Amino acid sequence: MQPSATTLKPEGTTRWQKARRWAGKLFGTIVVLAMLAAGWEFHQFSEDPEHYLVNRYGTGLGKVTSVEVLSLGPEASTELAARFPGLPTYRRRLWSENKYLVYRRADVEGAAAQRLADLWRRQDYITSEQAGCHEPGYAIRFYFGPWRRLEVTLCWQCDNIAFPLLGTEVWNTFDAHGTNGLALLSSLKAIAPTFDYTNAVVSTAELNGRVEAVLQGREAVWKFVEWVEHSPQRQEFLAEIGRRLPNLSTNETKVAVGLVRDFKLTN
Repeated sequence: MQPSATTLKPEGTTRWQKARRWAGKLFGTIVVLAMLAAGWEFHQFSEDPEHYLVNRYGTGLGKVTSVEVLSLGPEASTELAARFPGLPTYRRRLWSENKYLVYRRADVEGAAAQRLADLWRRQDYITSEQAGCHEPGYAIRFYFGPWRRLEVTLCWQCDNIAFPLLGTEVWNTFDAHGTNGLALLSSLKAIAPTFDYTNAVVSTAELNGRVEAVLQGREAVWKFVEWVEHSPQRQEFLAEIGRRLPNLSTNETKVAVGLVRDFKLTN
C-alpha cells in the first residue's frame, strides 16, 4: 500500500489565516471594551442625569488645543433654506433627520482656542428647568490634538445645549441670556457670524404679507412659525404683530398671542 501524500499549504496562505484570526480577536476585544465603556458611562449618567454631562463636558472639559465653530442656519428642509442651495449642511447625529445649513465655518487655535474653551467652562446651568425644543444656532467641536473631545450644539432661542451620550444626545438648560451665556454668543459671532437671512432675502412687503396671511387664517400657523423660527430678526415680526394688535378681531388676537408665545418673543 502506497503512503498517502501530504498536501502542503502555501506559506502565504497560512500567514493570511493567522492574520485573520488575530484581527478577529482584536476586533472582538475592541467591541467588548467599547461595550464595557458604554455601560460604565450609562451607569454614571443614570446615577446623576442632571449633572453628569455638565460635569464631564461642560465645567469639566479637559485640555483643548483647537476649536471648530459652525454658524448654523435653518433646517435644510424648510422653505427659507431652499433659497440658499449652495450652502453645505450639518447633521447633529449620523442618524438624525434634522440637517441645518452651515452659514460659516471657522477654526480657532492657540490662545484664542483656550479663551473660547475657558468661556465654555464658565457657562451656568439651570437644573430646575426643562428644555422644550432645540433649534441650534451654533455647533462647537473641541479638539485635543487630532482627537475630538466634544461636539455640541447650542440654542439661544431655547436656552439649551445638546450634549452627546452613547451616540445620542441629552439637552441641558443653561443661562443663555446671562453674563456668561451672552459673552459666549458674542465670541462665537465674532468667530463665525450668524445666519442673517431675514435682511438678505425677506423684504418688508413679504414680512407684512405673511403676518397678515397667518392672522387671517390664510396660512397655517405651523408653517409660519417654521418660516420665522431661525430668524435673528424675530423682533421685527413682533413689532408688526404689535402694530396690528389694536385693530385685530377676537380670533386674530388669539392667533397673535399664540404666535408671540411660539416665537418666545416675550423673553
